[in-house]
Amino acid sequence: MGEVKNTSKGLQLWKGKTMKYLLKIAANTTLTALMACTLSVHAQTSSENASSIIADLDSNGRISRSEAENMMNSPALKSELFNASVEEQSRFYNALENSIRVKLMKLARAYGTPRWSFAIEMCERSGLSAADAERIALAMKAK
Repeated sequence: MGEVKNTSKGLQLWKGKTMKYLLKIAANTTLTALMACTLSVHAQTSSENASSIIADLDSNGRISRSEAENMMNSPALKSELFNASVEEQSRFYNALENSIRVKLMKLARAYGTPRWSFAIEMCERSGLSAADAERIALAMKAK
């Protein structure tokens, strides 16, 4: 900080600059601590939410293709998904791996349009019934 003159004005200026410097350090330290706490709480919340995703068998917060296929072949898991709250369904659909989620979004966009019959035909070829495809499309539109 430079040389301080031994005058009352110089001393006041030096004290003011020192106080500003100390306040900046305190503010930065406080912000860093708050960010660390926030990230910690977010990580805990994310891991809690990840473990409560329907059909997430390995509890990693993502629904793989095999987990999605397993869920659609299990009547109990399928009914659990279709009877779940919008929030739980949304968590499931958002946890799907990208390629599956994109296909389901296209399915939802086709619902109620002339493309719907073609979309149903493609779903049935993939092993998804027309009724399940309609439920998924409606759920995707609702989220």
